[in-house]
Amino acid sequence: MGLPDERKSSPNLRYSMTDMALSAFSVFFTQSPSFLAHQRQLERSHGSSNATSLFQITQIPTDNQIRKVMDVVDPNTFDTLFRQGFERVINSDIKEDFTVLDNRILIALDGVQHCSSTTIHCENCNHRALKNGETQFFHCLLGAMLCTPNRKVALPLEPEFVIPQDGHEKQDCEQEAGKRWVSKHGAYYASKRAILLGDDIYSREPICQAIRDAGLDFIFTCKPDSHKGLYDFIDRATPETLVVKGKKGKTTTYRFFNDIPLNGGYQFMVNWCSIEEKNGAGEVVYKNAFVTSLPITKENVEEIARCGRTRWRIENEGFNILKNHGYNLEHNYGHGKQNLANVLSALNLLAYAFHTLAEFFESKYKQIRDLIKVRREFFEEIRTLTKYMVFSSWDHLFDTMLESFKPPGTVAKKS
Repeated sequence: MGLPDERKSSPNLRYSMTDMALSAFSVFFTQSPSFLAHQRQLERSHGSSNATSLFQITQIPTDNQIRKVMDVVDPNTFDTLFRQGFERVINSDIKEDFTVLDNRILIALDGVQHCSSTTIHCENCNHRALKNGETQFFHCLLGAMLCTPNRKVALPLEPEFVIPQDGHEKQDCEQEAGKRWVSKHGAYYASKRAILLGDDIYSREPICQAIRDAGLDFIFTCKPDSHKGLYDFIDRATPETLVVKGKKGKTTTYRFFNDIPLNGGYQFMVNWCSIEEKNGAGEVVYKNAFVTSLPITKENVEEIARCGRTRWRIENEGFNILKNHGYNLEHNYGHGKQNLANVLSALNLLAYAFHTLAEFFESKYKQIRDLIKVRREFFEEIRTLTKYMVFSSWDHLFDTMLESFKPPGTVAKKS
């Protein structure tokens, strides 16, 4: 996992760093804060546990031991695993589902807060003044997710954490984290022909220039109230227009310009398009606009706008699931004094990435998810089974779950 498998956090520590990381990861993967406690009970009564057979944990540490040791780990330690998940997708048959605009891929960027407190804080906290006079301390990360307009999925990639930077007087922010993400990962994803998606805060010259310098393209939301110079130019010019008639009287109008100034000063040029959808009664049901580094034509403006709208995947299929469907991203699983809050959030994201990959590539996992569609119920089944039974492998666990869905009287096939 990129962790040193040695016991240098404490000379008396009898658990390896790998055991610590896998133990923390197992909690998020099973969505069970009590998973390790149940496995210690199983080990005492059965001589073995699912922690060993399913996660290859040689010795199960306590929660406090995990928090103490993982506090000093760099949260970017797990970047390689996110990258491996991405490569699994783009080197597989399902890559076609993720390609747009002549074999390009889409990566959405967005920031999210993942724990906060008015009393607990560390050196890597951000802070804000509340109306009641208190100071709120909080952690944020910049999420990056592979997404597509063709599937309701979002695969987490390497995150970048919004933390105070050495030598900087100003508090860190999402845009600065975005620049760091591009600096670290931009060249690699440019080689995969990635297009970055983002909301209005990304349609600013410094980060757009950094993205172009890295060889990447972008499609970012662009609002009139934050781009007065750009929209003054648009209001004085005549755009190219494409009107598309749809079913039940629906009409979609696309307007676009190429090579216009992002900020009114002609220092950085972009291409711009808008989309306006009206229903059969002539009412506007959707309206948005985007700036992009991609040349816009009447042949591709529909797809560019469709890609721009795909940014919502990181919100709906990404952070919404991580916050509200069992992962509890905003919960404080442990704060620590240095990196613990960010390390645990990275492992939480990694667990969601592994679950997403399992739905893509593991047939038994996908069968069970098709049968148990509610994510919380699916993990409740796993928690219950692993609390009382020891399974020799994930196949053993999934076969047991699938067996329960067979009609009464069905005879299992001999292997």
